[in-house]
Amino acid sequence: MSFSTPLHTRRENHTASRAKVEGTPTPDYFAQKTTRLPSSFPPSPPSNAVNNRRAAFQTTQRQNRPLIAEQYIDVGSQRLYAVSMFGLIQAWKIYDLMNLDHGSTEDELSFAFKYLVVEGLYLWILPVFRIPWLTFSPSVTVAQIILCSIWTIFLSTASAIPITASLSAFWRAVNDRELSISESRVRAKDVLHSSSHITGKHIVHILPESTAKLNPNSETFCLSPESNVINLPVRLNATEPKFVQLYHVKYDNLVETTYNFTKKDLRKLSEVVSTLHESSKSGKVSKIIDLKLPIKETGLYRLSRVVDTSNLDVKLYQTDVLVSYCPKAYIRGSIDAVGSDRCIGGLESPSLIVEGVPPLKVKYSRSIKGRDAMFSVQSIQPDHFDSPLIQGKPARTGRVWSTGETLEWAKSREIDIPLDTSLGTVGHWLYAIDEVEDGMGNMVNYTRKSGLSPNIGDANINYGFFVHPRPTLRFTACDSEHPINLPRGKSIYVPMQLIGSADEGPYDVKILYSPIENSLDTSASKIQPEVIKMMLRNGLEKLPMKKPGTYVIDSVKGKYCDGDVLESSTCVALVPSEPTLAISFEEIEDKCAGSIGVTADLTLTGTPPFELRYHIVKDKREVETKHLIIQKARHQLQFRPESAGHYKYEFFMLGDSIYRGVQLDRSQYRAEQTVKVLTTASFDKSSLSKRYCTGDSAELNVNLHGSGPFSLTYEIIHGNKRKQHTISDIEGNTAVIQTTSLNSGGSYTVVLLSVEDGSKCKSMLSETDARIEVKRQRPVVSFVPIDGKLSAKTLQGRQVNIPLRLSGEAPWTITYGFKDKSGSLLNHTVSRSRPNGDLLTVSEQGEYTLLEVSDAYCSGNVASSANKFNLSWFERPRMDLVESPSIPKIENGQALRRSICEDDEDSLEISLTGLAPFMITYTKEFKKIGSSTISRHEIQAATKFANIPMDTKRHGTYVYTFLGISDSVYSSADIPKNEVQQFKVSQAVNARPDASFTNAGTTYKSYVKAEVNDKWIDPITVSLEGEPPFTVSFDIKHENTGKRNITTIPNINSNLYHFKSLYSTLGLGRHIITIKKVADGRGCARETFRQSQQVFVSVSEAPTIVPMSPRLDYCVGERISFHLTGVPPFQVEYEFNGKGQKATTNSPFSRLASSAGNFTITALSDSAISHRTFVQNEGTRSKKDYPNVKIHEDLTKVIHDVPTVKVSEGTSIIQDIHEGDRAEIIFHFVGTPPFSFTYIRSERTGRSGKERVLETHTVSDIYDYSYSIYTSTEGIYEAISIEDKYCRARVN
Repeated sequence: MSFSTPLHTRRENHTASRAKVEGTPTPDYFAQKTTRLPSSFPPSPPSNAVNNRRAAFQTTQRQNRPLIAEQYIDVGSQRLYAVSMFGLIQAWKIYDLMNLDHGSTEDELSFAFKYLVVEGLYLWILPVFRIPWLTFSPSVTVAQIILCSIWTIFLSTASAIPITASLSAFWRAVNDRELSISESRVRAKDVLHSSSHITGKHIVHILPESTAKLNPNSETFCLSPESNVINLPVRLNATEPKFVQLYHVKYDNLVETTYNFTKKDLRKLSEVVSTLHESSKSGKVSKIIDLKLPIKETGLYRLSRVVDTSNLDVKLYQTDVLVSYCPKAYIRGSIDAVGSDRCIGGLESPSLIVEGVPPLKVKYSRSIKGRDAMFSVQSIQPDHFDSPLIQGKPARTGRVWSTGETLEWAKSREIDIPLDTSLGTVGHWLYAIDEVEDGMGNMVNYTRKSGLSPNIGDANINYGFFVHPRPTLRFTACDSEHPINLPRGKSIYVPMQLIGSADEGPYDVKILYSPIENSLDTSASKIQPEVIKMMLRNGLEKLPMKKPGTYVIDSVKGKYCDGDVLESSTCVALVPSEPTLAISFEEIEDKCAGSIGVTADLTLTGTPPFELRYHIVKDKREVETKHLIIQKARHQLQFRPESAGHYKYEFFMLGDSIYRGVQLDRSQYRAEQTVKVLTTASFDKSSLSKRYCTGDSAELNVNLHGSGPFSLTYEIIHGNKRKQHTISDIEGNTAVIQTTSLNSGGSYTVVLLSVEDGSKCKSMLSETDARIEVKRQRPVVSFVPIDGKLSAKTLQGRQVNIPLRLSGEAPWTITYGFKDKSGSLLNHTVSRSRPNGDLLTVSEQGEYTLLEVSDAYCSGNVASSANKFNLSWFERPRMDLVESPSIPKIENGQALRRSICEDDEDSLEISLTGLAPFMITYTKEFKKIGSSTISRHEIQAATKFANIPMDTKRHGTYVYTFLGISDSVYSSADIPKNEVQQFKVSQAVNARPDASFTNAGTTYKSYVKAEVNDKWIDPITVSLEGEPPFTVSFDIKHENTGKRNITTIPNINSNLYHFKSLYSTLGLGRHIITIKKVADGRGCARETFRQSQQVFVSVSEAPTIVPMSPRLDYCVGERISFHLTGVPPFQVEYEFNGKGQKATTNSPFSRLASSAGNFTITALSDSAISHRTFVQNEGTRSKKDYPNVKIHEDLTKVIHDVPTVKVSEGTSIIQDIHEGDRAEIIFHFVGTPPFSFTYIRSERTGRSGKERVLETHTVSDIYDYSYSIYTSTEGIYEAISIEDKYCRARVN
């Protein structure tokens, strides 16, 4: 199998072929395979045969397509994956071959069978995928399988051929990195031929042709008011100028001017650029000078001439520079705008003025009430403006103008952009210009100019104003349809609603007044209305009105804006008529007494309600003055004096809702009469209905009217019995009827029959009768037994309702006494309204006694059989800690329980008081450093003692807070929180101690008869957790004999214990040490440990090290080797320049010297011991200290650095010289003299710049550290080798 063609090339060819097949009916390669036939051959077959052949070909093409469609994986990638898979199988085979045991027939057969199957299956399956160029015929596939099988069998049986060694040699040739003395991998050729030892080049060449270019960086320039001078840059290459001429053309009149700069001027304007240019072809370097030519005018500039110091003209780049005035922009306010105040709904017409070379761009912002909006205006130019700048920026690298053409397009223009805006938002408006850019690319950013004044000349870049709201005004109490009444001769104040801010005031208001008669007169339109002006300051103002008429709000104006007049804007004031009164009087006659009163019929006009005042005069003395409110136009009033006399009724004042206190003529509105009152008698209202108890006598009050003394006749009716009584000689207007004792219960009726006055005029009475109800039984009170008992037992503090039994008429007043446990007696009085089921609510335990009762009418009796009730409490549950040795003391509800070890069982005993079963509620808080968790628990107990289990699963501090207790009677809600006895119990759970080997699984090395104080023995370190002192027991088992021994070490006072005492007791061989038990100072112990907690101790003999060469001096890049004896692998410790290193190796031990310094072996150990130290210092090493160590004397080597040569201080210098001049080339050396070096002169050839050596020179026996040569020949000078006293270096 051969894959010599690159994969990417084959992939491209196949892709091209596939494209041709799909694009044309006849593929190219089909045509290429068609051989030209001689003319003697028969003609081509008929067209049907051709079509059949084409169809067969297309079918073959479809069958030859890859199994995996190209839309998923392209053909080239499929080939890459297939070849990579075959390469992976071969790499796997080589790896197994290197690990194959050629002496084992079984391993060789297994290797051969494995790869016969793997490679055979791969090669047989590969054609199934139909990958182009990898699809072989069956015969080719069988041949490939046979060849691979023969090669596999040969590899598995050819034990005499050093295949593994050959492959290892090939690997070392490819990967030639090796360990250096710094224990890092380096390439030997990188150390031996390091380019850092031979550095620098000195390049000598002739200066190139001088050039000058105006505006080399293609910048834009403009003149601004802040700076009227700008500097045009000119860059000169490889020359020093003596004279510069600048050509200038004005924009408006095309006047041409030249500016000359002499050498004296240029000395101030020049600046040497520090950057060096290097030509890729000639390798020559050139110095670059920048000139800054000051200009003060706008226009077109170009370089006209530049002369160097050799009076030669410098080549000029054809570049034009356009200089204009910097663009600027400002905002001009509206022409008719005055000040900075505007009104809502108005129109503001500011203008954006932009000056500069069109087309211009400007960005501005508009802020309304702090909300910003950004705007950008593009392509700002005058109408019908034509300019090459419209298509884009001018070319900055060539000519933009030729003689005869116009430059009008490059002049600055001023363009006005209107910014008409409707003011629809109240608040502060601000326009601000942010940025302006002209057509040449000059940009002015106003926001970035620190300290820039907002004024540019007389124009502002900021334009702001404040939009004020318009005030509104209207009448609120009247309009044209609902006029307001104006009392005659008085003023009224009509409220108006003004909507506007106080800061916007005061407000000027104009009101038009027209008299009421003008609105009725057809010629009133000719009369101008009266103008009323007033000033308003707040929203609740009133308009004074003195005259009737029409008031119209014409206008309202604030400090800044004219306002709007809202409806209603018209108020009509009318003067109503004053109220009038018409009265007709008529006497009231009695046949016995004559005239007994007067009836007055009132007729009123005006605006109701009416107010009428009148006097009643008796016997020329004013008895009373009355005030009457009348809601309608007619009213009747009756006067019936209760006593005899001469009466006058005088009406003196009238008023309505508008007019108050209209005086009336008393003589016109007056009536007089003499009254003789008719004798009458009637029960007082309080005596019409009475209730009494049996045996009580009743008292009834009777009111009398007339002239005394009186004689009153009445009768008392009870059942079917009537009895008449008369009371004579009654003086005054009140009589009292006193009955006898009412011993019979039931209803009594007292009837007034007649009354006779002092003139013996008797009047029969028909007044309302009085009724007397006499109760047949007095009220009685008693307790109602609860569950048949006059006693109860309840929860402490809970209210108990004791039922009462009452008889009589509600409400009842009950007095009861309470005697507590101490014998104190207190009386209480309560009222109740229900005869049955009413309750007496009590909450204190003691004896309750009923003392008195009375109902609505009578006092009653207390039933002696049920007048006492006893109330007692259930005892509240209580919990207390049981004192024990574990809890020595309890203070302030807190107890500290004796600490315990983790996972030990413990419980807390609590005594309980109450009625079982009990429910105890407590919280358990677990505290550990940095964390705390709280959980709530409940436990039920049926006896007087409860055991609370203590949590010991985790070590830390547990705080048990007992919150409350409940029993079968009291729930937790029945006990007030402030009366719950809470207490806390704290207990520390100590962690069990733990012991672990810090290096578990480590094998410690020792020698036979090792001592405890041997410095080279690594101590076995045990990490202990817990409270010291510790006691640790170890189990020591010999791996070969199985013998066990237990060693106990007490009184360990630290958490990290290092011990060596085991080494002295161990014999030759391997020992397994495990931890048996550990106990700490708190009494806790642990006997279970992880199986991985074990270490091994191997006891064996001592290693040696011997140098393989007696040399003491080495160079960087050479190898230092030592021969080692002992049990490999070895661990070598050495010092290089005072820094310790460790290396694990087999014999021999070899390291590449990668840097200079002193190399000393300091320690050696083999696989039989972990650390075996010996010191390589003359006169201090003692074999007495290390009796088993074999030490060689030559273990210190001196490594010298490779010498260094630097040309031109190690840098590349380009030196320009003229013909006949010489250049000095200096070589500097680093190393130990004498030195010898070789240098060459070369030049670059061809486009690739490859260097060709022209000369080679060698200089020897140099005892100085520098060497100079002088040359006038152009070329590249560099050193290729250097040698000092000890070492040498060379460039490959």
